[in-house]
Amino acid sequence: MPPDQIDRFVDRDLLSEIIRSALGSAEVLEEVASRSHQHWTGFRKIVLVRCERRHQVRVHRWDEASPPAEEVSCHNHRWDFVSYVVSGKIANVSYSITSEEDGPLRHFKADAVKAGQNRGVRSLGGVSVVLESEAVVSAGQSYLQLADVLHSTVALQPTVTLLLQDSSRGRTSSVVQGGELKEFVPPAISTDTLVEDLEFCLSRLRRDS
Repeated sequence: MPPDQIDRFVDRDLLSEIIRSALGSAEVLEEVASRSHQHWTGFRKIVLVRCERRHQVRVHRWDEASPPAEEVSCHNHRWDFVSYVVSGKIANVSYSITSEEDGPLRHFKADAVKAGQNRGVRSLGGVSVVLESEAVVSAGQSYLQLADVLHSTVALQPTVTLLLQDSSRGRTSSVVQGGELKEFVPPAISTDTLVEDLEFCLSRLRRDS
């Protein structure tokens, strides 16, 4: 997706107002914090807005670059989304499964998770994957991620993204990696950390408008 395509989905003034409204209300901050958590892949997932049809506006923040991966680890989603890099730089890497017969990687189905709740996991056996594409996305650029495409997102430096999530299509997603996929209870995010992340995102939206 060309960098300017995000303007078809994002009204920066409206998003800035949403963030300012959240920052101005202790009650709203508590509500946002209650549905946000530390994601298992390394970023803080802040669910800023959640609509009845499960559409969401989210902020993702990596405090540092992702550690070098020793092996392939990729996943898909239960929804399509558009991601806009507010600050920093990421690599979005896409894969496809080439064999489902005793490959070197393991294929898992994982349930949706919430802060403080365990994620159910079941194994589907061994698979092989092939690299399909790799795109570096810098501040001010965006990309569209389709739900059924396996991918990994690697922060190349401290990064903040703004994500617009479409409605959910199911209750599980796929994860492909070497070794076992452990059950994971995502840690909650404190309101102090939430305020810091939202203020930073707001400052960048103002600067780029």
